[in-house]
Amino acid sequence: MPDIKPLKGILYNKAMIGNLSLVIAPPYDVIPPDDQEHLYERSPYNIVRLIKGKEFPQDTAGENAYSRANKYFQRWLKEGLLVEDQSEAIYSCQDEYRLQDGTIKIRKGFLALFRLEDFGSGGIYPHERTLAGPKENRFRLMQACSANFSAIFSLYSDPDRMVEGVMDKVWKHPPDMEILSQEKILHRLWKISDPADCNRIRDAMAGQKVFIADGHHRYETALRYQRFMREKDGMSNDTKPYDYCLMYFSNTDDEGLSVLPYHRVIRNLPRGVLENLESRLREWFDVKVIAYDGIAVTEATARKDLIRRMARLGINRPTFGLYMGNQRYQLLTLKHEVNVDEIVPGKGSIAWKSLDVNILHSLIFERLLGISPKDFEKKETLIFLADMIKAIHLVNMNTCQAALLVNPTGIDQVKNVALKGEKMPQKSTFFYPKLPSGLVIRRI
Repeated sequence: MPDIKPLKGILYNKAMIGNLSLVIAPPYDVIPPDDQEHLYERSPYNIVRLIKGKEFPQDTAGENAYSRANKYFQRWLKEGLLVEDQSEAIYSCQDEYRLQDGTIKIRKGFLALFRLEDFGSGGIYPHERTLAGPKENRFRLMQACSANFSAIFSLYSDPDRMVEGVMDKVWKHPPDMEILSQEKILHRLWKISDPADCNRIRDAMAGQKVFIADGHHRYETALRYQRFMREKDGMSNDTKPYDYCLMYFSNTDDEGLSVLPYHRVIRNLPRGVLENLESRLREWFDVKVIAYDGIAVTEATARKDLIRRMARLGINRPTFGLYMGNQRYQLLTLKHEVNVDEIVPGKGSIAWKSLDVNILHSLIFERLLGISPKDFEKKETLIFLADMIKAIHLVNMNTCQAALLVNPTGIDQVKNVALKGEKMPQKSTFFYPKLPSGLVIRRI
């Protein structure tokens, strides 16, 4: 059963920083090298120095990105650039954003401490597989800094909006912090410090099932850090600070929550592998070509037509878009006679095997293109992008060979898979917008 509580959050000092948009950053795992450099240049106090510091050839076991992160953290605290709140609070958040189609949404949620539970205990559920590399990276950072710089993004279901009923009170007042990010997302934050209100939120969450949306690696790292500290301190029945992690909670019954797809972009395959791919796809898929000439039919018109058809056909059958250049998109819809139980190996449920990402990985990547699961981890063959335009651009620039475009995974699919104890492939969901690192920091 979920156990949450307020915390003394650490926030950037606006009086000293000024423009807070210059110091927040996306979660570490969606910061490519070019963006890392840009974040470094944005401000000498950008949190990228803590969550994803630069590495140098001369680094040693004692002097490295993790030790430098701790030095920055301690110095910024000492200089007053970061300030820890004097009283405990739950931090209510609103994120106002615009989707590519122009729709404006406001996602509501809150930040609090979550008492760590092992998966399978009945209170928290993962839905994606994790990789060893990122978990080792996050563990070394946590060892060095003893802090949570980025919250784990989780979901819960509250159709009666009991939690929002408590937060409504503070939303009537100006926010304690308001940041318009470089991505044009407006982040608002209010402190709920009344113990009675915090207890009402805690009670409303007590019977919930919590699903990890984003931050699987960070949660598993927190469990590892807990075990590490217990061995170091000796076994005790007392509750310790490392028994909790910083978590963001968002209601799946709120219309402000958006799930976008992660598209797959292929590169570095031998040239012959992609030859005759279309004819091989026709054995398994109904293929519809959507071409454009840039005059009578523009690329934007063809792309919008593809997206519309993908959404409509994807309701009933796994459906994908394929772009390999040559001014043509291909709409791929799995044939009705194809047995997903045969093309997706393993003992998973039919619901799990029928997920678009599993069809994509097992049938197209592994069977037709020879891309193995190990290749997914190396990132030399596949790039995962939430930005469809960027995925298409990489093909047009001949940087990559093909873009596989997918429909978003539904919230109900995430929950159903998680409740069965099954996990989706890496990068199956992109919960948008990402919760920025640096909004609230927690010292363990």
